[in-house]
Amino acid sequence: MGPAKTVLLVDDDADFIEMNRVLLEEHGYTVRVAYSGRQCLEEVAAARPDLIILDMVMENPADGFNVSRELRNSEHTKAIPLLMITSVNDTVPFRIQPDSTWLPVDALLEKPVDPQLLLAVVDRALGGDSLPHLAGECPLMPRAIYIVDDDKDFLEMEKSILQSAGYTVAAYSDPQAALEAMRGRAAQDRGAPPGASPGLLVTDLMMNRLDAGFTLARTVKAEPALAGIRVVVVSAVSSQKGFDFRPRHAADLEAMGADAFFDKPVQPAAFLAKVKELLT
Repeated sequence: MGPAKTVLLVDDDADFIEMNRVLLEEHGYTVRVAYSGRQCLEEVAAARPDLIILDMVMENPADGFNVSRELRNSEHTKAIPLLMITSVNDTVPFRIQPDSTWLPVDALLEKPVDPQLLLAVVDRALGGDSLPHLAGECPLMPRAIYIVDDDKDFLEMEKSILQSAGYTVAAYSDPQAALEAMRGRAAQDRGAPPGASPGLLVTDLMMNRLDAGFTLARTVKAEPALAGIRVVVVSAVSSQKGFDFRPRHAADLEAMGADAFFDKPVQPAAFLAKVKELLT
């Protein structure tokens, strides 16, 4: 067994550095760190890493761009795989993608980063597999798991359970706001490479309207751009209202617009197991 591969982790966010350093070290990588573009270049000059994970915006907005170009333009460093991580796409009105000159990185992921996706991309790069980038394709960012419930306490509990398992979560008390968010993300992901997770919606049944959850689930399944999103319905209707909406057969789930159904209170282990199954 050869020596551990070395990853240089570059970000001005000390918490982000520490969290991902621990993640990578737990999976057998040797991790070096830098907190700026300048420090990154110094670390690379001191000892060549096997892979660099680079933030886009650090000491100045162009740090990541400048460092990636300098590394690509040097004969000594141009072969080092570059993975860029950024939150810029959440704050600007256009989509930043890698290309051969402007942003010459091998893959671009969005913060907050799903740990399993990060490890998969790192493993692939260090295993010698090429990462799609110059053809306008980069690994599809994991869509958020959308949670919709008008019970704020339950919403926070679900969010905490999913985040503790490493998922990216967007929580809404308004079904229409969640629907617009899903439509917006679907528009962004149009043309992305096949095979990536299409995302997941967890929704209550009765909210601001008695049929709000039903309508949301059926709308998601009916719209072509959203139809791949898996739907989990979580409801307390059976215990609180006396109406038994629990599906008995696959046809009942289909009529509800759902892929799975849970009664409240939800057992976290069973819930997470079903989420993992639906996203696999």
